[in-house]
Amino acid sequence: MNRLHPLDAALRFARTLPAALVPPLLALLQGNPAPLTHTLRQNAALLAVLLAAAVARYAAAGWQITPEGLVVLRFGVLLPRRLVLDPARLVAATVRTTLPYRLAGAARLTLALRGVAGAPGQQIRLVVYRRHIAALLQLFAPHLGADAVPRLSLYFRAG
Repeated sequence: MNRLHPLDAALRFARTLPAALVPPLLALLQGNPAPLTHTLRQNAALLAVLLAAAVARYAAAGWQITPEGLVVLRFGVLLPRRLVLDPARLVAATVRTTLPYRLAGAARLTLALRGVAGAPGQQIRLVVYRRHIAALLQLFAPHLGADAVPRLSLYFRAG
């Protein structure tokens, strides 16, 4: 089982950090060091909990390619689940490697799937190691159509 990049877990929990900055800023504006010390302790505890959750998510998440050519995604810490992705349902695949991702050796892979039985399709966003992108795109390329030509952002679309 291949692991997702650690940025995948870190970015999921990073959205809560700006909300954690509000109480220390309010305590700092009051000018009293006691509330500031208390809120900094609370933020340290919150950061420890978020870090533990990110590590648990990293350890629980992964993907693999089966011999049948399916991609099995594994998610979830408290409620583990497996998602079996059939490349035939793939409509588009986008690989984004911005500077922060490149520095970390990662790439963000967005997969757009065709809906089943009239249901709307879904998008799956993953942050994977850059070395795994070639194998995944090689698996997906036959299902994206003959006119799938990579552009600068490595964007593929079904015809």
